[in-house]
Amino acid sequence: MQAESTKGLSQKTSSSILAGLGWSYLSAGLYAVLQLAVIGILAHILDPAAFGLLGMALIFTNIAERLGQVGIGPALVQREQLTDLHRNVGATMGIILGFIMAGVLILLAPLFASFFREPALTAIIRVLSLLFVFDGFALLSDITLQRELRFRELAAIENLAYFFGAGLIGIGGALLGWGVWALVISQLALRFFRLVLFRWFIPISYTWSLDKSALRDLLSKGFGFSAGRLLSFVALYGDNFVVGRTLGPAALGIYSRSYQLMTLPSTYVGQMADRVLFPALSGRQKDKTALGNAMLILIEVLALVSMPISVIMLLASQEIIGFLLGKNWNEAIAVLQILAYGVFFRAGYKCGDTIIRSIGDVYKHAAIQGVYALCIVVGSLVGARWGTSGVAWGVLTAVFLNYLMMSQRALKLVGLSWSTYLNAHRSALWISIWIGLILFLTLPNLRTQIESNLLKLIVIGLITCISILCAWITLPRRFLGPLLPF
Repeated sequence: MQAESTKGLSQKTSSSILAGLGWSYLSAGLYAVLQLAVIGILAHILDPAAFGLLGMALIFTNIAERLGQVGIGPALVQREQLTDLHRNVGATMGIILGFIMAGVLILLAPLFASFFREPALTAIIRVLSLLFVFDGFALLSDITLQRELRFRELAAIENLAYFFGAGLIGIGGALLGWGVWALVISQLALRFFRLVLFRWFIPISYTWSLDKSALRDLLSKGFGFSAGRLLSFVALYGDNFVVGRTLGPAALGIYSRSYQLMTLPSTYVGQMADRVLFPALSGRQKDKTALGNAMLILIEVLALVSMPISVIMLLASQEIIGFLLGKNWNEAIAVLQILAYGVFFRAGYKCGDTIIRSIGDVYKHAAIQGVYALCIVVGSLVGARWGTSGVAWGVLTAVFLNYLMMSQRALKLVGLSWSTYLNAHRSALWISIWIGLILFLTLPNLRTQIESNLLKLIVIGLITCISILCAWITLPRRFLGPLLPF
């Protein structure tokens, strides 16, 4: 079965992809545990307004990130053949653009702060501008590891940087009473440690160059990637923009923490898979058979992980919020229950997204992101009349539409039908229904017998694992995936 699923890929490439996926998912698991622990600890120390202020500042730093790098990084990864000249130009542009965007943010920070009517944002944004300098120097190291499929090193770098930066320094600052500045400094520390670790693991050398031909070559794809990333940013942060502007920092803190929990599966399953498959498949972008098989395997993996999580998050949102965030965050329960319906669609769209970008159809990709961004903003504006829950319903609708649009475009490019694609969702759907039924019947009694949210979540996890094991043993043909080799 495995040979069939990797048809069209060389044995070496297939092995590299599978090894990369293994290291990426191991990294994802560790990173998820780290982030949940850090989020939980910080949420018990800091109030929602502190997270809201950071969320407002990150809106503008993320806009600058997508505009500032003009897609140089993705363009370097996507190229079938990468010459030393392209590497030198890419490294040079990464550093120059990092300093330029830092300067732009420093100058415009007061304007951004006045928009949200939060004077404290001026200093926060100016300090966060240093992120671009760190990322500019780290660009070529990151790209090199991705193209060489060295995901073990990438996994180590991401986890160590988060542990020392967001973990030790962020939590330490919060305990010392730094408030929102604990979150700000943790962001800087994370990127700084990431840069140091990149240079430690892969001390690459390059020559400064702005060769016009190579630069034009990179920018021809880079602008398309940059447009897509900018519109993707609007889709990712348009709701935060609306909530922060209309409902205030406290509401944004509550909404953004709920949204972050909903996106964990897509971040640590969808994005990690994308990080492995995008460089690997870009090298075989003309092989539609290989791309089609990779698309089917990827969506089955994403569905098997995210659909059951969606059910658990929906039914156990009270325990999740109570344990991770605490009593001050009860308003987030209703928001998380709504967003839980979108866990799979938020993760699943990465499948089509990866295929489209691997082929290089960047402007069509950008167009889809534009429609998605518009749906997010309109849905958030309409929903804001009913508070954060209304925004959640608007965003959920937009997430579903984006999944449909990305999937449709990717299926057309690789020549697959919707029926074949939906068949890859089958096993995940059955498992999710099975888990949902078991939890629906057991949770009411569990809540009356156990008081601790942590203990309830542990029992829920055990029930879920036992349910899946029993399903696979008793009805293997129903629950085993049609594509994966197990």
